[in-house]
Amino acid sequence: MAGDQTIVLLTSAGALGSAGISVGGLGSAVLGLDLAGRAEALFPITGGDLTGLAGTIEHDGSGLSLSGNGTTVSLENFLIDTLALQLFGDVSVNGGSVGNLPLFDINVCTSLVGTADQCIDGDGSILLDGFKLSLTQGAAGALTEVFGLPDLTGAQIGVARIDVSFVPEPGTAMLLGLGLAFAASRRNVRKH
Repeated sequence: MAGDQTIVLLTSAGALGSAGISVGGLGSAVLGLDLAGRAEALFPITGGDLTGLAGTIEHDGSGLSLSGNGTTVSLENFLIDTLALQLFGDVSVNGGSVGNLPLFDINVCTSLVGTADQCIDGDGSILLDGFKLSLTQGAAGALTEVFGLPDLTGAQIGVARIDVSFVPEPGTAMLLGLGLAFAASRRNVRKH
C-alpha cells in the first residue's frame, strides 16, 4: 500500500477560517486546491494491513495543524480502521502530547437525501463519492475547549478518497469501498 495516498476535500476549511482557525499541513502532507478551486489535503499512505478489506491504512509522518488565538493543535500519523470505521491520530496542543485519539467517524457518501450518508461540499452541493469524515464527540469537545467553538459533534470536516493499490490491482479499490459500505450499513442497522 505504501506509495498510494488519501486525498481529503476539506469541506469545512471555509467555516474554520471564518472562526479564525487556519489549517496547515504537517510533514509530508500537501495542502492545495483541487481543479475546482476547493481546499484539499493529500496524505501519503505509508503502510497498513488490509486482509479481506478489514484492517488498517497508515499515514505516518503527515497530518494537519489547526491554529488560532495563539494555540496550535497538531493532528498527525493518521490511521484508518476499516472495521471500526474511524480515523485515529496523534494529537498535541502547543507541542504537548494529548495521545492517540479517534478523530473522525467514517461513512460512505451514498445518499442524495439528507441522511448520515450524505456528503456536502463546502459550497452546499452534494457529493456522491468518497468517505465522509465527521468529528467524533471527543474531537469536537476538544475543539470546543481549545478554540471556543460550538459543539461540532458529527459535523462533516471533509470527504476522503482513498487511493490504495495491491495485487491484484484492478478491483481492490472497488472492493474496499464495498467493504466499507457494508460495514457502515451494518453499523447503521445496529443503531436502529
